[in-house]
Amino acid sequence: YWGAATSSVDWCETNYEYSYYVAEMFNSFSSLAMVVIGELGAWLHPKSEFRYRLAFRLISVVGWGSLLFHGTLKYETQMLDELPMCWTAAVLFYCLVKNKYPNVSGWFPIILGVYTALVTAVVSLFSGKVQFYFFHFTFASLELTDGAMILKIYLSKRHGSPTVKRLFELGIGMYVSAMLIWFTDFNFCRYLNGHVAAALGNSTILPFNPQFHAVWHAMVSAGLYCLCLLILVDRQETLGHKAKLHYLLCLIPYV
Repeated sequence: YWGAATSSVDWCETNYEYSYYVAEMFNSFSSLAMVVIGELGAWLHPKSEFRYRLAFRLISVVGWGSLLFHGTLKYETQMLDELPMCWTAAVLFYCLVKNKYPNVSGWFPIILGVYTALVTAVVSLFSGKVQFYFFHFTFASLELTDGAMILKIYLSKRHGSPTVKRLFELGIGMYVSAMLIWFTDFNFCRYLNGHVAAALGNSTILPFNPQFHAVWHAMVSAGLYCLCLLILVDRQETLGHKAKLHYLLCLIPYV
């Protein structure tokens, strides 16, 4: 329905297998996990500082963009997925820096904003493999920096804050597992998808496509939510407040 794919990447799910109107059915609708997580985060923490609510809302934006991207496999909708990912990582970096250095120079958000704008421009202007690898390099750089700062919070508070300890172990466990699933789906599709395997003359390991990219969407959403809560808990404890976890429907944690 949407014509030939113009995105710089086409994932392992067979295109238009289940619907004439949706390119990747599982990948599209599993993206709603990010929308739900983002909206819940903002709804459950209405009194948190603006930057935290912004981070949660941006996760929702990523989810909507991902749904459109996987539904169409068009370059334009790919940007609606990937650019908000960079923006989310940048906002979380700002939250982490403000927690660690509350008196950081007023130039910091300006510099971070300019950097994010430049990344947005470059990612938008290029296409093909150049665009794909540049996006993943810049996003991974922010992602790893955020991860290192979160790890530092955990190491400094794991004995004194059971809340931080629990959120880190849950969040990082799901996030790293999701990354391994993403890596497997991206690099070993020829052994997982029977249609691709047949075209390449390979035999599949599994008799069906496990839809690992859709699983990645669900797991990375849950892991990211826990890590965002950890940053929020760290902020509350830095301000001298006692942060306690509550659970919505006995399942979804919030502060």
